[in-house]
Amino acid sequence: MPAKKEKNSKEEKLSLEEKESFWGKVDNIYRHIKNVEEAAFLLARKLKDEGEIFLSLGLLKRARMHDVSKFEGIEWNCLSGDSELLTTAVNHHRSINDHHPEFHEDISDMSRLQIAEMVCDLKARSQETGTDLRDYIKNTFLPRYEITTRSKFYSNINYFVNLLLDKPMERIE
Repeated sequence: MPAKKEKNSKEEKLSLEEKESFWGKVDNIYRHIKNVEEAAFLLARKLKDEGEIFLSLGLLKRARMHDVSKFEGIEWNCLSGDSELLTTAVNHHRSINDHHPEFHEDISDMSRLQIAEMVCDLKARSQETGTDLRDYIKNTFLPRYEITTRSKFYSNINYFVNLLLDKPMERIE
């Protein structure tokens, strides 16, 4: 006769507030990943139309695994809330996920696939925070990483953003 499994006593002792906090973290991570997946699906379709089949497939595959590190360890414990370890958790996340520039010693080492995933991540964040992706890239992202608009890195970002977003409206006079 199989031994009866004991219930996890820690789970039984979670307060309603702790359960809601737990689910709030799960919900935030899950929604972000879904937003990245939606952006990646759209970008992958556009890449396919441009004849970039393997890049399209690679992006879809990466989007399915996007940010899974947030479900464990220091990222799970410290990425939400006002933890003293928030900065450490963010740095950890960026150091183990190669779609972040901080993962690389030299940002120009990022592959087009990594840049495409990064753009989808930035698109998801801009959607979640109600900010304009192009404005964020121009006013925050480029200066932060000292990226010039003449660099190949910027050309890749611009290419993916233009595929992902509708063209901005032209000024009517």
